[in-house]
Amino acid sequence: MLYFIIVWGSRGINKTLAIGQFYCPQCEGEEGYKHIRVRNFFTLYFIPIIPMGTLGEYIECQHCQFTYKKAILCYDPDAEREKALAEFEIAITRVMVMVMLADGVIEDSELEVIQRIYLQLTERELSREELGEYIEDLERVNLNDPRERRRLLRKMLGSLNTNGCEMVVKAAFMVAAADGEILQGEQDMLEQIGVTLGIKIARVRQMIGDFDGQPLSLPDASGKKAL
Repeated sequence: MLYFIIVWGSRGINKTLAIGQFYCPQCEGEEGYKHIRVRNFFTLYFIPIIPMGTLGEYIECQHCQFTYKKAILCYDPDAEREKALAEFEIAITRVMVMVMLADGVIEDSELEVIQRIYLQLTERELSREELGEYIEDLERVNLNDPRERRRLLRKMLGSLNTNGCEMVVKAAFMVAAADGEILQGEQDMLEQIGVTLGIKIARVRQMIGDFDGQPLSLPDASGKKAL
């Protein structure tokens, strides 16, 4: 009597649907890509016989072999950079307003510092009306609640790199010291900003103690590209 062993199973088969050029975030430049589809096949004696459905599709960089979802083909690094800069400009303005509101008094000197820093960073003027909208928005929040402040700061500052963190701290100091002194409420706010950015409280307090009230220089407007 003869016995036959039937070997069957399934495996994925790759097929290149398209090739072209795209911006690879891993390589940080234009590279060639393959658009690959993976289909599952029923195999008999390891030979693919019957297609059983699509397992997925992906984009593969031909330089680094890193793979991405198809949406990467629509990725525009310049647009993403401008979006990140816009988000940073909003975040740092909100932080400056939070520091200004920390002592419960709005001084003209503080408003002027915020407007000056905004102009330096964005090369655009921030009108008192626009600044007023930031103030009204944050006055709706209980800034006396440390948990609420922490939530806002994490939301605004959580994704900043080292350069962005440095700019935020400097801007916060400039606003806090705009009226000639740093009050307790402002110091508490500065400490919380520092902690949110990963700076130890002791170091923040040392920075406050060393601060002599002189204007702090932020990078010029061209430096924002480094964010």
